Amino acid sequence: MKHGTFDEMTRVLATSTSRRQALRRIAGMLAGGAVGGAALAEFSPGVALADGGNSDCAHFCNAIFAPGSARGQCKDDAAHGTGLCYTCGPKSAGGSQAICCSTNADGTCTSYSSATCCGSGQTCQSGTCVACLCNGTCPTPCSPLLSSCGSCGNGRCYQDVSGAMYCTNATFAGSCGSDCDCAQGYFCYVGTPFVGSQCTPIC
Repeated sequence: MKHGTFDEMTRVLATSTSRRQALRRIAGMLAGGAVGGAALAEFSPGVALADGGNSDCAHFCNAIFAPGSARGQCKDDAAHGTGLCYTCGPKSAGGSQAICCSTNADGTCTSYSSATCCGSGQTCQSGTCVACLCNGTCPTPCSPLLSSCGSCGNGRCYQDVSGAMYCTNATFAGSCGSDCDCAQGYFCYVGTPFVGSQCTPIC
């Protein structure tokens, strides 16, 4: 960096100009195109990304998040070769995948840290990736045992033969040894010593 450049950069930042204009002027002051570009990215990786450093990730972040800190973090991470764009977006090994997250009224994700893409054998339910059973049922886990399930009428949290717990109204539909023995929409309730394991509906 040439002598006096730092003082000039300080004056640029102190003037009433837009952030983008200031960054462009600072980049122009830095010696060498490659050094200038790298330094500009260091000052503001999100702006560098949005200005064409990685347009695929920029478009991805814009589509997933509303303007604000979550979108900015998505772009900043992508500018460093990390984050959601590289795990679930256009830069991931499998290409862009459906994003699972809690959403705002406009359909954008409410949080960057909780946004993800579900793995094989999982589905997105209420913003959370849940594992599907071998019969194709994808229940939402509950806890603790026998607690009330408000979304299920008089349902309670029952234990599956795998040890997981799911909500059911405890209507039994035949004996089972595993979830695979039950129709889709049911799981294999561990049962009692008197009735044994029974298929019961997810709710």
